[in-house]
Amino acid sequence: MMSSPGAWVRRLPTLPAPGALLALAGVAAVSGWAPVVPAGLLAVAVLDALATDRDADADAGQARRVDAALGTTLWGLVLLLHGAREWSPGVLRVVVVALAVQVCLVALTSAVHTGLDGLHRYPAARGLPGVGAVPLVRRPSAQLVALLPQMALLVPAVLAPQRPAVVAAAAGAGLLAGAAAVVRWVLALHRARGRRQAVLQGMRDHLRSTHPTVVLYAGEGVAALHEVTMWLPSLERLSVDAVLLMRNRRALERLPATTLPVLCVPGATDLMSLPLERFRVGLFVSNVGNNIHLLRVPGVRTAFIGHGDSDKNASANPYSKVYDEIWVAGPAGRDRYLRADTGVRPDAVVEVGRPQLELVRRAPATRPDVVTLLYAPTWEGWNSEQDYASVASHGEALVRAVLGHPDRIRLVYRPHPYAGRRSPAVAAAHRRIVDLLGAANQAAGVDVPTVLEAEPAPEASSAASAERDAVRRGEQRLAERPPTAHVVLGAGAVPLISSLNAASALVTDVSSVLTDFLASDKPVAVCDAQQRGPERFVADFPSAASATVLATDPAELAAFCDVVTGRRPDPAAPARAGVRRQLLGPAEPTATARFDAAVTALAARAHALGPVAPDPDPTTPAVPTAGTGR
Repeated sequence: MMSSPGAWVRRLPTLPAPGALLALAGVAAVSGWAPVVPAGLLAVAVLDALATDRDADADAGQARRVDAALGTTLWGLVLLLHGAREWSPGVLRVVVVALAVQVCLVALTSAVHTGLDGLHRYPAARGLPGVGAVPLVRRPSAQLVALLPQMALLVPAVLAPQRPAVVAAAAGAGLLAGAAAVVRWVLALHRARGRRQAVLQGMRDHLRSTHPTVVLYAGEGVAALHEVTMWLPSLERLSVDAVLLMRNRRALERLPATTLPVLCVPGATDLMSLPLERFRVGLFVSNVGNNIHLLRVPGVRTAFIGHGDSDKNASANPYSKVYDEIWVAGPAGRDRYLRADTGVRPDAVVEVGRPQLELVRRAPATRPDVVTLLYAPTWEGWNSEQDYASVASHGEALVRAVLGHPDRIRLVYRPHPYAGRRSPAVAAAHRRIVDLLGAANQAAGVDVPTVLEAEPAPEASSAASAERDAVRRGEQRLAERPPTAHVVLGAGAVPLISSLNAASALVTDVSSVLTDFLASDKPVAVCDAQQRGPERFVADFPSAASATVLATDPAELAAFCDVVTGRRPDPAAPARAGVRRQLLGPAEPTATARFDAAVTALAARAHALGPVAPDPDPTTPAVPTAGTGR
């Protein structure tokens, strides 16, 4: 299918052209190919400005681009090489001075942006009346700071190579426009930075006046935001007040609606100036280094709640020793920590269930005419020890088994968002799976896209209501497609629970998806990607006792398809109820009630330590002393 002109324009900044074009222009300047040089320099300047503006909101500490001042210098050197043969000495002098000024302007902009990162490292609040945020200030457009001065220099120098007055006037106008944009930006930064102490004081006043019991700590950025959002509905339902504490402004910008007050304090010094000892319970969703900024506060009792419950070795991380308690779903989680022998005390492990699964529905009484098989593999992990992914080992064979089965089976493929990040083989296998499903849909005359993409979520008043609406809408989107249309779920297309509810059965890997699906009491298979064999696999990963363990043998894959369609009984069904109790705990009391009770009990332990300490001087951040421990 032909791309539209608009699509090509949007793709221009992503093309790796500027460097190659600049090198080509340099070769042309040295070789005397005069007509090529201006066109090449013009293209480089435009593409570079578009790319810079595209990356304007990216983390300045994660810049992937060549230093802007260096790029401008190289561009200027090529221009001078070209002009040395064509221009008068007066024009050359004007160009040299203008380039020097522009390099300084670009270097200043880059240095200030790198140092302040658009004020993304300054505090912000949501849901705190009258507090607000230090406003973010976007870097001035590179089209003003770089492209306009470059064009104001290049065009007159090429068109009027013997008239220095014309070149000087045009270059001066371009530089003045760029400098004016930088000055306006610097003044805006100065005004915005003045809000910092007011925002921090508002946060202090809120903590002193409301005495929130619980703080959910989110130490990572946008990529890990799902680890936080999965807990927001549970925090909103607590019987005590809770606050969300974030450390990344970009994650805050993407945080969905919640009734929880939100404090976003990226800077450690700013965070230490807050009366954090007002909290009684600190909940942590991941093991990251900046957790220490809350862990070190005396009197706050801490619990690790994680972001999923599975048999992966990361689910029993030795880091967990730093928390007062570790909350797991059921007895299997307790056994996992104790079996790993990481130094976690048995009395520190608390079973709270999985509150996120209350929207998962049990299997319907009757089988639908067309059954749905959900394939939800994990990714290949950060290293080979954490590689449980089946995409490369099982994925294509599973798709072919489904497509070749005599009964109609709709396959819903839900790839992990990180699939292929570390392994090219996984990335290639993923693409082949998508192609196979697309070709099958086309052959069947299915007139809908195979890939179901994310759509904007409607505004909601709370995370709990947003979750219910998203699950309902996700199920509706899957139901609206033709019953025989295979589906590839794009990132964020439908919530996981929607796909679990729509599925008649599941094929997955060692991951929390296996544990979550058990709440539905439907057939499940888990892929033995490392070919351990069924007995050793279940011994290593006890949650697999609830599932059919699949090798790569096509006959085994076809046999599980028979289970999905009802041609043969589910061999794992008798064990599933017992494994579910081990993994998720008892059905009563509910996981929400058990989670609330765990919070209350841990808060009571914190209160037993004594009264809240007096507020420190808000202008002096607390600093841990030598020997301070937990």
